[in-house]
Amino acid sequence: MAKIIVCMFRKKAISESRVIKIAEHELRLYVIRERRSNQRFGLSTKGLIVRVPIMTSTYELNRILDDAFHWAEKALKLKPLHPINFRKLKADDRLYFFDGVRIVKFSGKPTTSDSVPWKAGLINEQILQIKGQEPVTFKEHEMVSKAVRKAVKNHYRNILQERVRQWNNHLELGEVNGFRLGYTTSRWGSCQHNTGKIALSTRLTLCPLWVIDAVIVHELCHLVHNNHSKAFWALLDEKYPRYREADRWVKENGTKCIL
Repeated sequence: MAKIIVCMFRKKAISESRVIKIAEHELRLYVIRERRSNQRFGLSTKGLIVRVPIMTSTYELNRILDDAFHWAEKALKLKPLHPINFRKLKADDRLYFFDGVRIVKFSGKPTTSDSVPWKAGLINEQILQIKGQEPVTFKEHEMVSKAVRKAVKNHYRNILQERVRQWNNHLELGEVNGFRLGYTTSRWGSCQHNTGKIALSTRLTLCPLWVIDAVIVHELCHLVHNNHSKAFWALLDEKYPRYREADRWVKENGTKCIL
């Protein structure tokens, strides 16, 4: 009984994560038990997210999942989405980075470590080299994607950090006290107004340089205005008038910028 009481007051816990297939889409299912009175379904680039009350029984959960699968199938047929947040890379695919095109190459030989079966590196200006066999299953593609994201982060971190430094020196909007490059799907960049830390998404490396600059200047303007007020947009318009064109480019092409 004591264990049940502890569980009841647990705020949130992912009790299940697995790969499923719905409407010809392979995607990941997340079941989240949390303090709520009813169930809720949602589709995103992460996959199908099903939220249920903490004390939901196995029998009731199976019924809820059946409803969630039928709902997701209808949703995917009505409005085609891409319910995965990674790119399924194949040999000779082309990735269009801001500094040029790179062709994906697999070594054909699995690495020796079971925990990290693939490793990636941007070895020159034209090749994205992935050590390991070409992936086949959903989980294998996930693991390759993680390796590629790490390689892209390591390769471009100093380059984009220097880009932020150059823009900051030019605009003189405030002091930047830290920089982070990481893979995010919810936002392209962020700024901690109080600390002066700037973060950019690795996805930006697949955007033109002038779009990257628009995001950098946007975040630097937050050193002055910690909001999206009229004063903020006026400052951004003054410092980088092309931001409107960048917004249009992202709306039209942003969904393709995944790794």
